[in-house]
Amino acid sequence: LLSNAINYTAAGGRVDFQVDQLGESIRFRVADTGIGIPQADIPKIFTEFYRADNARRFSEEGTGLGLAIARSIVDLQGGQIDVESTVGVGTTFTVLLPVPARPDEQLEEENDDQVAAASSSPQPIEGSSANQLQQGGNLMVIAKPALQDRQAVAMAAGQGSLPELLAVLQRYGELHGPIRKGKGAVFAPISSVADLALDYGTTVLSPKKYLLQPMETLFSVRRRGGFQAEQEISAKPQVLFGVHSCDLAAIQLLDRVYGQGSYVDSYYRMRREATLIVAMTCTAPPYDKCFCGSMETGPSPRGGFDLLLTVLGSDLLLEIGSDRGAAAVEGLGWPRAADHLARKENAVKEALARMPRAMDRAGLPQLMNANFDHPLWSKLKDSCLACGNCALSCPSCYCYNVIDQVALDTVSVKRTRTWDVCLLMEFAEVHGGNFRKDRDARLKQFMYHKLSYWIDQYGAFGCVGCGRCINACPAGIDITEVAREIRGVAQ
Repeated sequence: LLSNAINYTAAGGRVDFQVDQLGESIRFRVADTGIGIPQADIPKIFTEFYRADNARRFSEEGTGLGLAIARSIVDLQGGQIDVESTVGVGTTFTVLLPVPARPDEQLEEENDDQVAAASSSPQPIEGSSANQLQQGGNLMVIAKPALQDRQAVAMAAGQGSLPELLAVLQRYGELHGPIRKGKGAVFAPISSVADLALDYGTTVLSPKKYLLQPMETLFSVRRRGGFQAEQEISAKPQVLFGVHSCDLAAIQLLDRVYGQGSYVDSYYRMRREATLIVAMTCTAPPYDKCFCGSMETGPSPRGGFDLLLTVLGSDLLLEIGSDRGAAAVEGLGWPRAADHLARKENAVKEALARMPRAMDRAGLPQLMNANFDHPLWSKLKDSCLACGNCALSCPSCYCYNVIDQVALDTVSVKRTRTWDVCLLMEFAEVHGGNFRKDRDARLKQFMYHKLSYWIDQYGAFGCVGCGRCINACPAGIDITEVAREIRGVAQ
């Protein structure tokens, strides 16, 4: 809005910018004494690529996208944008955005809503997870006060608390969790407690694949006299068990992209609404590439989960974060926990102290934007292979490609959606050329989207500190080192 006001105001004119609070909203006002907008054009100015005739005559530069993007951002924030204009006099844009709740207020509300409960009969846990779940493990349940009546009766944990918990969760839907594979772990269906790797560092691909599938058919069309379209949007209930805090933060970012605003993705929304998330606090020695602590996405989530599991030596702590989570474990009935919440906080502090990497986020988007031509980019251009591993493994990347697959008999066609990444040469190919052909431009797009552009689009960093991109890069490019060098801090 400011750049438009300056661009369309002649020399000697005036541009005013005002910010104040109006009730429960923050009001931004941009007023200029520029060329103004004809009344007939005002309903169209928020349309992509539209420019009024007098704007085209005044300046050939411009794409007609600025106001469309501004309106999209305002809509995503639940706000309102209005315009008043008179040709030859000037234009005033007014934006109203709701005042957000302070993070500490939200945290206090979450904490006030929690009560604790614990089992009275410890039982041994069998399987390869026994190194963390030793004999004598208890299962504690934290319930909201409104749900306390459901948990009122104390009862024994039975034969092994973890198998019983999984059996209860299986009533909701198919179980998926971290399963041992080679030296690591992958998210896959849980067939046995012995397969679980609760001490895993990270997985190659995040649980994102259960919500935004790497490849899926959107619809198919068959020619039968005329054309018959077939589309099936459905989702089976599923439980994502043992989701790390960073991956949960990434899912919450994807919710902003695919599940909110003016354009909601029905495929994503159906799967998301059918998914019960059992998050897990990282109390084991942290993965050597992670830096979730400095991104404030871990090692334990503050919310966004249905259930939260924490391993405390020989005990398990389970916190309920939603009505759906409470309903899923209804019938366990363990009484309140004792000092387990305090033990959890101590375990989180210890995990933070062991975190091997960190990223200083203070003013980082501004620093990135001021260093678009930093010598670092030329240096990284020579080492980056543009393989796309970083973006493909990223839990918050959301770009995709759409492909129409025509059968050889030309009778039917399928439209499929597949993950796509900005590091690949083909990503930016359009009619007439490639707008991001150079390798350094593609690498910068990935880095800037994570550390700057996401802030402008959705009000949060696009990086959650999981470290997958560092581990997946064959050239050894480290996003934390990139941020550090841009800041000018010696290694």
